[in-house]
Amino acid sequence: MKTNNHGRRGRRNDGRSCRSSRSSSWTGCHNYNSDGIHDVDNQAVNEDDDEDEDDDDDDDPKKYIVSATPPARKQVIFYVNGVLAYIPRHPEAVILKNGLCKFMQFCTQNFVDAIWSSKMRHNMDRVLDKLRSFSDHFLFVWDQRKCKTADKFTYYKDLNDVWNEFIDFNVLNTLLVDDSPRKMIHNPINNYICPYSFDIASHSDDDALKKGGNIREYLENLLKAPNVPHFVSDNLFPSD
Repeated sequence: MKTNNHGRRGRRNDGRSCRSSRSSSWTGCHNYNSDGIHDVDNQAVNEDDDEDEDDDDDDDPKKYIVSATPPARKQVIFYVNGVLAYIPRHPEAVILKNGLCKFMQFCTQNFVDAIWSSKMRHNMDRVLDKLRSFSDHFLFVWDQRKCKTADKFTYYKDLNDVWNEFIDFNVLNTLLVDDSPRKMIHNPINNYICPYSFDIASHSDDDALKKGGNIREYLENLLKAPNVPHFVSDNLFPSD
């Protein structure tokens, strides 16, 4: 299981927040390089310390500047089968959800995107191979090995695993989109939505990802919200 090199943003292994410039796969795609981060002045003044009053370096305001705000882009984590595509047993029969490519273009231009599936990686790859132009824009691609298990057939996703590994993201700016509520038992109720599952029977008239569709429209409105939990709490998403 491999995390995209561009996605090692905010990992705890070196204690720093790393942001790499991303190459654009199409005209107008925004870069992820320090997007939305601004500096905040911390007016930390030690009035009791009179030493080195004439030292110009002590008056340098830059030493009080820190990055104190979260990324302007919210993070959206997608499940694959049932949300973005339908994955039957036969590889040649993979069906992408209507409008998927334009939807992913919208998402990569406005959010930090990631993929997290409870399926094995080779099953995911059948869909990801069709989305190669977007692969460099995924913060990470996780499969069932990153899920918690209650038994042989039940997999859970714990967002704390994401937040511990990518410290720029947290309960305020992360949304998980998965069609199975039972996978969400470890997560805050306002950090996920569970849209209707996409399958072979519904694919011809499922427009949830297209402009005006319920998933696309929901994410468009999320862009305007100050944080994820308040938005989800005030805007319940229709689920199975």
